[in-house]
Amino acid sequence: MFTTAIGLLCLSVGNPAEAGYRPSRELALDACQAMSFEGWNLVAQDAQDLEARLKAHPEDTDARAVLIGYYAHVKQAAEARGANPDLVRHLAWVVGHQPWAGIAGMETIRIFRFQSAESWASLKALWLEAIRSHRNDARVLGNAAHFLRMENDRLAAELLERAVSLEPDDPYWHKELASAWKTLAGKEGGDARRALWVRALGEIEKAWTLQRGARKSLLLDDSAEAAIEAGALARARDRANEILADGTLSPGSLQVYRARIVLARAALASGDLVVMRDALHKAGEGAAEAVRFSTPSMALIEDLLARGAKDDALDYIKRCEPLWPDHVEKLRDWSALIRQGQDPATSSWYVPVRPAGASSATTSN
Repeated sequence: MFTTAIGLLCLSVGNPAEAGYRPSRELALDACQAMSFEGWNLVAQDAQDLEARLKAHPEDTDARAVLIGYYAHVKQAAEARGANPDLVRHLAWVVGHQPWAGIAGMETIRIFRFQSAESWASLKALWLEAIRSHRNDARVLGNAAHFLRMENDRLAAELLERAVSLEPDDPYWHKELASAWKTLAGKEGGDARRALWVRALGEIEKAWTLQRGARKSLLLDDSAEAAIEAGALARARDRANEILADGTLSPGSLQVYRARIVLARAALASGDLVVMRDALHKAGEGAAEAVRFSTPSMALIEDLLARGAKDDALDYIKRCEPLWPDHVEKLRDWSALIRQGQDPATSSWYVPVRPAGASSATTSN
């Protein structure tokens, strides 16, 4: 029914009992994710059959990964509220018996405190015990950080620092630690914020040096973003220009669009408004549908407003309208906020927020 080789890969990577081949962490996570996606197609009877299979063979990684996918996406969507108890049960088994396994660190499998404080607390207790029992296993520490980072970013960062120290040649841990620093930076301001971005940039650069294969080019995007936030303008320009020089990328790709935004922000930071405007013009001119899966650059808007370039901020927002046609009302709300001297950063991209007395008919630029 399922691809056993994928299931074994999902289980074996990072298992301290395994003495043979250990593929990369990212490959293991990809394999686990593929197994869990198979659960999206299950019906109730399939799930019952797999539960019976697990009773006889609790170490069956294939069956458990597929069931986790089923309970996380199909059953959870049907129940809408709370944490699915079957999902919690299977996750608890994994944490208690295979905390090193890739299945315990899948990005799409989470239990949040708001869903069930009791379930979250029980899983947290299991993870803390796993940390104590496997202090020198980077994969256990990384999986624990994955679970904890939504509630305790500082502890997650500490665990990832330990994972990096244990496996310094694995680019995955450097990327995860960079992500943790970026999350923390978003909660700070001023020098503290920049210092965290400097740390994130350092980890991304280490990951870029170590990374092999197709994933390496994707790190240029992260490096350019971190560099501009860290104030490393020359590095930001270099990385953005490397992206633009990549002949394999479509001119309308999201990477190219972001690279031009980085160049615009770097030019603005250097006081070169001519270069900044040219970069924004090229960003809007070449952008294609792929950009719509992202959001406009609020960081750029904030930079423009901080430097008193209100008209340029309004112009950028206007240029975003054809790129995000489903969010024109939101973009016009942002323009109205700026005209009233307010900060649009407090306005969620996904939740309509209209200034008092403003209407989309009167706020278009």
